[in-house]
Amino acid sequence: MEFSNKIPGGKKQFIMKYIKIKFLYFLTILFFSMSLISCDKDDSKIEYGIPLIYMPQATYSYAANTCDYPVPAYSDGGESQQGNAVANYTIDKSAGEGKELINIYLGVSRSGMEAFKSYSVDLIVDNDTVMKAMQKGLFADGVLLEKNAYTIPSRITVPDGKNSASFFLTLDKAILSADNRYAGKKLILAIKIQNPSRYKINTSLATTMIIVSNWENLK
Repeated sequence: MEFSNKIPGGKKQFIMKYIKIKFLYFLTILFFSMSLISCDKDDSKIEYGIPLIYMPQATYSYAANTCDYPVPAYSDGGESQQGNAVANYTIDKSAGEGKELINIYLGVSRSGMEAFKSYSVDLIVDNDTVMKAMQKGLFADGVLLEKNAYTIPSRITVPDGKNSASFFLTLDKAILSADNRYAGKKLILAIKIQNPSRYKINTSLATTMIIVSNWENLK
């Protein structure tokens, strides 16, 4: 107290004002730092991206047409097998002697970083899309698959904790071989997802146009 009393009034006011400014500056820095920590913590909890359901195969760009999915295609990005590349189809001979089924890998997936909750979508065949493409002359050497030549599930469910699931488009080679319309032709079929049980569908990636080439020689 004695030291304080010895300080002239003007100088004392200056010192007190200086201490007050420094203290306010310290509080400002502290508050700003705590805000940053708080923001970082909140940001880490944000679930980024809009959850939309789509067909991964619809993202495949082939020739001039997006959503055209060629079969065969391989995991190295080529349309002919190289090395250990994995094909986007398998041949199933387990149905019986002389019976061969072409199982084409397809699937659904969900975008976004939200927690992965179960969802389902219907799978339908979209012949209108194929016919419109053919009318434009896009598939001069193609033929639309008839109902008896293929099977697909009517609905697919993705379980909790997963964002995607796969299914097969199955073609029966015996039925194809017995119909002259398919001989030497590319087989065309469009599959569309709709009626989601949860989330919304990315309409730009909801339809996949499958184009099967050289089907007679797939092994």
